[in-house]
Amino acid sequence: SLTARAQVIVQDNRGANPFFGGRQIYHVSRNIESNPVTIHVKEFPAGGPASFNGAVGRFKLTSRMPSQEIESNSADQIEITISGNGNLKFLTAPTVILPASFEQYDTKIVDNIKATATDTSGSITYTYPFVARSAGEFTIEPIYFSYFDPTTGEYNTLATESFTITVKDD
Repeated sequence: SLTARAQVIVQDNRGANPFFGGRQIYHVSRNIESNPVTIHVKEFPAGGPASFNGAVGRFKLTSRMPSQEIESNSADQIEITISGNGNLKFLTAPTVILPASFEQYDTKIVDNIKATATDTSGSITYTYPFVARSAGEFTIEPIYFSYFDPTTGEYNTLATESFTITVKDD
């Protein structure tokens, strides 16, 4: 059980004049105790995928890739949105591996999460800005996101397609 000490306000109406009032208000310290709660925590099953970072629930992954053709030294971005039900507030941004000649900047995160007493749902969008520094044809490898689905007891891995981008001399 959990015990806490709290200040409560008590009104004493004894002896109060009905016309003028005269209630007495007191602040009284009280111990408040909850009923005991038992929580059973299960371990994740062995054999989780390398891209698993603790996401639990049911999710979908959508992406917006950069333009297929850009000028060298120009900026673009990759956008990944994870939506569904689960521990969205605790997700870790998926790892994006860009070609060595791309200068990657800090990931921007925008969430649209609704939490109720029984469920957390919504989406998180991760934006990965970059500047392509040199000309050539480059492949951006798939971006993976894995989660554990407690209703099925299984890991699931979602991924984007690989993507080819052509960077032209400016």
